[in-house]
Amino acid sequence: MSNQQYDVSSLVEMGIDREVALDAMRRVNGNLADAANFIFSNELPPEVNDPMPSVPISLDSPIPQSVLPSNQPTEAHSSAAPPAVPPRNIDSGEIALPEDSRNLIQFTPSSSGTSSSSSSASIDSTHKISAVTDAASGKVNDSVTINTPLVPLNTYTVADTNESMRSIDTTTPTLRNNLDVSSSSESEDDVNMMIRDDYDAEDQPPSYSVMQHSVKKREISEPTIIMPIPLNSVIENYLALFALAVANFAPTQFLKPDFKNLNYDKDWYRGTSHNDPLYHLKYEHSDDATDGEIVEVAQDADNESQYQPETLWELQRLISATDSKFSERAYVSAKTIVNSFNTEVQQKLGDIDYLYEILPVFMKSLVSDLEMCKGTDVNMINETFISTALYRPSDDGPLKETTLSLFHFLPEEYDVNLYKMFNVLLFPNDVSNTDENDDSPDDDVSPDNSLKHIAPFITVVFNSLDESTDTDLSLPSGVKVPFEFYPQIYTKKCKDQLILNIIEKRREGHFQMRSLLNDLNKLKSYQGKDIKKMLTSTASYLENDIKRTDSPNEKDVALLAQINDIVDQIEQQRENKKQEYKELSQRMHKEWNLSHPDLHIIETAKQLGLVDHPYLLVMVVITPSFYFMRDKKDKTKWVQVKCNRLSTDFQVTQHVQESQVQEVIAQYTTVPSETPIMFNYIKEDFYDMQLSEVTKAFENNEGCQQFHKADQLDLLSNN
Repeated sequence: MSNQQYDVSSLVEMGIDREVALDAMRRVNGNLADAANFIFSNELPPEVNDPMPSVPISLDSPIPQSVLPSNQPTEAHSSAAPPAVPPRNIDSGEIALPEDSRNLIQFTPSSSGTSSSSSSASIDSTHKISAVTDAASGKVNDSVTINTPLVPLNTYTVADTNESMRSIDTTTPTLRNNLDVSSSSESEDDVNMMIRDDYDAEDQPPSYSVMQHSVKKREISEPTIIMPIPLNSVIENYLALFALAVANFAPTQFLKPDFKNLNYDKDWYRGTSHNDPLYHLKYEHSDDATDGEIVEVAQDADNESQYQPETLWELQRLISATDSKFSERAYVSAKTIVNSFNTEVQQKLGDIDYLYEILPVFMKSLVSDLEMCKGTDVNMINETFISTALYRPSDDGPLKETTLSLFHFLPEEYDVNLYKMFNVLLFPNDVSNTDENDDSPDDDVSPDNSLKHIAPFITVVFNSLDESTDTDLSLPSGVKVPFEFYPQIYTKKCKDQLILNIIEKRREGHFQMRSLLNDLNKLKSYQGKDIKKMLTSTASYLENDIKRTDSPNEKDVALLAQINDIVDQIEQQRENKKQEYKELSQRMHKEWNLSHPDLHIIETAKQLGLVDHPYLLVMVVITPSFYFMRDKKDKTKWVQVKCNRLSTDFQVTQHVQESQVQEVIAQYTTVPSETPIMFNYIKEDFYDMQLSEVTKAFENNEGCQQFHKADQLDLLSNN
């Protein structure tokens, strides 16, 4: 059968690599429909029970020329346009953003056009909050936008099959890029990602969709990770990783409903099988379908009052693996979460191209499932994930409140740090100007925009590039993302009591600095002539004239003394003005610096009781195959997860330093990215509370306890 020829032209036209298409056709004995299903969902038909032999594949091992197509271009996709359903592929390059796909609401006093696409926004450019569906209430909610540039996202793609991926020294960890075939001119010194390869590579063809990694962890201290679905499920993978962030850092609320039995199946972690639940929610007949009781399915014959919160159910299974101190489950496929999507999420996935459009809907499905259960606090659930903001839609209109599920930034809205990107919510553009050589006044009035309630769990998304993105945008040092973030400085309370005062002081400071520069200029020259040089020349002439005579003229001596005194006074005045200018400049750059509030403003806000705990960065998703999680056992350390491009292997690197994570973030934010970058922040006191209470919550959930025990027994039996 291996020598049999198959017609794969249809699959190639869909943008699928020829060798991947041939492999799929061989597996399904030439059935085109089954081959397409296998490529896009990684599922083989039941009758196919002779899979290809497993071949280990290193994360960075080169793919040999023997598996490359002999007569096909090396690009991931052919030039032909894809047919009916184009895949959302991590390898598909730019993703077009339809003109009408983003309904915007104004979040500044100005009502002019859209924000500038240039890297330096003009004073008149407007900044908006993108309206997206509220994650809990179904209301319109807003994701913040702002101005910046991006970086080519180095991902593992099928297009990489014509290039050898550089091997990595297994004894000395190095900082590397995880792409990179498109920029062959880059040297090893140009990459900033720490990757340590612990696998022995074999130069053999990969076995598609066959996991080579053990289902058990190498070390019990390693976290359970989410293994992405390859090829065409980029956005779905981000949703699964969001669920992983919830499972690790905000699980206690989701452990309150106890389904008693979560239907353990030995292949549950693959997401390839589904059993009807033994327990579900039952409601009394009423218009308000809330406060459902968990009952056994066999005892409930009333189908009309039944409901099964599939996403919550799957999340509890994930929590059973991620939050148990003794779980040895190494990974869970993203498919487990993807298969639990409700109808609303599934329909939305078919209509969108961007993560920020679907993430609030998925958040809503999680929260809605939880709200359905009896004994849950609806307000507390909403406030955990949903923030609120105040804005004034018109100059003379009242303040209005809107909900925020996430904060969203376009590629052209990147800036030197996250604070400066957030500043547009609250401050006029040039208020945050810290260039001491720029003497432009702060003429704008601070807009009436501010945050009201900030949820303890917040998500920030740096959007991927699209066809309208200026690919020439660049930010040489990338974006500096704080690992301890204080969004509280953007609340109305902090604005009224502190920030407005700082804005006024900055405005006065700019005026005084311009006045000082004007005085310095007057002391230096008069009618274009250097005053000091002129006086010094006159004094020198008088001094020489006096020295030539035995009895100098007293008037000349007095005049010389007077001229020297004037020179000294001018010098003293200049030094005083320079010192005053220097002190003002230092205050502008530190005490009143809105772009770097961590230098002084945050400390002042703490002293005034306006800021309490910081928000800790807990998860950084660079791509679905490359992400970082804060180590729950040691706040100061991070865990790196890197998967290969076919999702057949992965590696987990523990004890990664914060500085190394920051290097990676900076690298991937220097130019527009091909996939979104997702950051999850948790307020520190909420983070500590979750870690301290999760054990008790887990012990009180019989369904999760039993599921974990069954899973661990299965792992031990397969050892």
